[in-house]
Amino acid sequence: MDYAAAEKQAAKKIDLRHYRWFMLASLIAFVLGLLLSHSGDVRGLDVLLQNQRAEQGDVRIAETIFVLFGTTAAVVLNAIVLITRRTAVANIQYLIGGIALLFSLFALWMRLQSKEIDGSTGIGIGLMLEVVAIIVLIYAMSCVIFARSEEQRTAAAMRAEHNELDSVGLAQQESMRSRGVDPAESNPLLIDDRRKRAAEKHQRSAED
Repeated sequence: MDYAAAEKQAAKKIDLRHYRWFMLASLIAFVLGLLLSHSGDVRGLDVLLQNQRAEQGDVRIAETIFVLFGTTAAVVLNAIVLITRRTAVANIQYLIGGIALLFSLFALWMRLQSKEIDGSTGIGIGLMLEVVAIIVLIYAMSCVIFARSEEQRTAAAMRAEHNELDSVGLAQQESMRSRGVDPAESNPLLIDDRRKRAAEKHQRSAED
C-alpha cells in the first residue's frame, strides 16, 4: 500500500469537527448583517451592490472592501467548505477572511470618524454583526486548518510504522548503501542503545 499517497489524500480534506457550527453561525450572522443597517438607511446589501443608496450614505472604500471580502469568505467559500471540506478552498477562505478582518478595523474607524467630523450616521447593527461573524469564522478556521485530522494522523502513523520513504529518502538510502554505510546504523533515531544506556546508568549508580 502507498501510505505516502494515502497521507496526501487525507490532507486534501479537513476535519471540521464541532467547529462546523461556528462556521454555520458565521454564515447566518453575516447574511443577516447584509440585510440589516450598515449605517443609517444603508444596508450591507447596498454596500455590496454599490447602488445609489450606498453612494448617498457616503460609504468609504474600506467598508466596500470589507463587505466584499467578508461576503466571499463568510458566505460563498464558507458554504463550499462546509459541503466539500476541501483543504485548498479552506486555505483560500482563511486568507480572504483575514483580509476582511483587517479591513473591518478600517471600516469601523472610518465610520466613527465620519460621525464625529461630518456628523454622518455611525456604525449600524448590520456592520457590527458582520464584523462579529468574521471574527468567529477566523477563530473556527484557525482551529481547523492548523490541526491534523484523524485520517491524517492514522495515515502518518501507518507510514512511519512501515518506514515508507518518498523518492528523495529512497535516493539517500541508496547513496549511503553505495558507500558501504547502513542507513539504520547511521541514523541515531533508529539505533537501539537501550542496553548501553542501562549499563551506563547501572555503573553510575554503583559509583554513587
